[in-house]
Amino acid sequence: RVHHGVLSTEKQPASNHDETLQLVLHGYIVDLDNHISWLERQNCFNNQWSPSLVALYLYQHLGESFVEKLNGSFTIAIWDGIYDRLLLFTDRFGSRPVYFTRCSQKFFFASEIKCLLQDKEVSRSVNLRSVASLLTFGTVIGNHTLFDSIEKVPSGSVLKFDGRAVSIRKYWDFSYKEGTAKGAVQDYANELGRLLQQAVKRCLQVNSRVGLALSGGLDSRYVGGYLAQELGPGFHTYSFGRRWCPDIVYASKVAKVLQSCHHTFLTKGEYVYENGNETIMLTEGMLDLLDTQKTILSKNVQRSDVNIIWTGFMVDLMWGGSFLTWGVLDWEKRACKFSEALHNRIPIFMPIDVQKQLFNPDVWEQVAGGTQEIVAGILADCKAKEDANRADYVFLRTRVQHFTVMANLISLTRKFEYQVPTIDNDLLDFSLNLPVDMRLNYRMYLKAVSDQFPNLAQIPRTGTGLPLIMSQGRRRRNHISNKICDSLRYRLKKYSQGKVEIPHRNRDWHDRQRWSRTSMRPYIDSILLSDRCLSRSFFRPEALRQLVSDHMSNKVRGTSWLNLSPLLTLELWQRMYIDV
Repeated sequence: RVHHGVLSTEKQPASNHDETLQLVLHGYIVDLDNHISWLERQNCFNNQWSPSLVALYLYQHLGESFVEKLNGSFTIAIWDGIYDRLLLFTDRFGSRPVYFTRCSQKFFFASEIKCLLQDKEVSRSVNLRSVASLLTFGTVIGNHTLFDSIEKVPSGSVLKFDGRAVSIRKYWDFSYKEGTAKGAVQDYANELGRLLQQAVKRCLQVNSRVGLALSGGLDSRYVGGYLAQELGPGFHTYSFGRRWCPDIVYASKVAKVLQSCHHTFLTKGEYVYENGNETIMLTEGMLDLLDTQKTILSKNVQRSDVNIIWTGFMVDLMWGGSFLTWGVLDWEKRACKFSEALHNRIPIFMPIDVQKQLFNPDVWEQVAGGTQEIVAGILADCKAKEDANRADYVFLRTRVQHFTVMANLISLTRKFEYQVPTIDNDLLDFSLNLPVDMRLNYRMYLKAVSDQFPNLAQIPRTGTGLPLIMSQGRRRRNHISNKICDSLRYRLKKYSQGKVEIPHRNRDWHDRQRWSRTSMRPYIDSILLSDRCLSRSFFRPEALRQLVSDHMSNKVRGTSWLNLSPLLTLELWQRMYIDV
């Protein structure tokens, strides 16, 4: 499968006139008209131009450097019969993964790991460091997978296989421009708006029926503002969460301003065990079960007349500096290495000390310090000098690239095409030129949203519960109101012994902490406390039992659903991909 007949409808592979070149394109390319005009100036004409043919003839004229001219979300495979070599190209962000493996004299590649496993000679031995990465971060960071023998082509890279050796070359990386003159915040905000509007127009295709995943945050509403300008009222938007959570309440208000046809999907604890196996099958263990909601979204979107889902991922980091906290920027005062500060800033699922108690001693010797080494290795690739830029580089290459963008979208692309206008090349270049002080505390980003969409800025956002535009008096009244509500909430919960609880205005879209101890408990126990799971060679059975017991009893401080979720993911993955 290379497309759903939406963004690319042509037959593939594409070939040149003598069939010495064969090309397969997965994804989409924007600005095709500009490329076609350039090719025709080179006396290259075709009556049926398509994205794959454009890419093929650009390669024929420019060689491997053609990929540097492309803008979009894609993976491209080319068989070059002239030089007897295979080439694989990924886009700048690596938004569409491609995996490869070598066994005996064979070389395999595919957009899904399960395809590679169809050959019985492909080893299914488990990569222990990837297991530690999954437990720590909820995703496998770097270019490895949970299989020792299977790797992922890095983002912004070219892989070449000539029948003997594999070589990989980076053609693009996040390279921050430092030492340039700073402009006014208003100028940066205006330029951001112009570039995002341009990116939205680039992504819109004829005959495409676009729907937008809408949350209570800023990213999706900012994209939605420009999408509404292009499509007008009536396009579809979607949000999910538990009743009265901010993502439901605020997204509904945003949808009313956008005049979209809004769909809300309520979630309960059952969603994990009802969709867990399908999520593992789709994400191939590369993403924690926390992301099961994307499976729910894709199932429900099928009921509406939409064939492309848009998302607004990663904006808060690229333009808002969401990871630039004092725990990172004042790392020298904390008597630790910069890479350690970054490692600890990435959201942690299972702490290292818990893993040490859980792993068998011989396994722990092999994985100890592995995630820190991965983060340190990524940091070593960064050419920036300013700590803030170095920090954002690591977060882009870890949390954002693997958890937020690539892995999140795996489950969507099985059902629909997806587009992420925020990874447009010009927007990426703009972000890498932003001075640090424009990113800190969302300074420039908040200015852009407030100026360009004041009606959307007046709606509160998830996280703060406050609108961007509000008077000083309202801000003060809101602060007093929050303190009173927090006090009442605490007292009511205390005196009712937890039986009565006032929902918090900024509560998350889920309540897995409570669900995991109630409706999900039988499912968790049946998986993690089964003889099958306890007999695995990775973990100490008594430590695993104790970890589950501590969480379920709710008597041990620091226990969390996040400790159990990656263990569930790993066990279900082993049952699906190892125990066969």
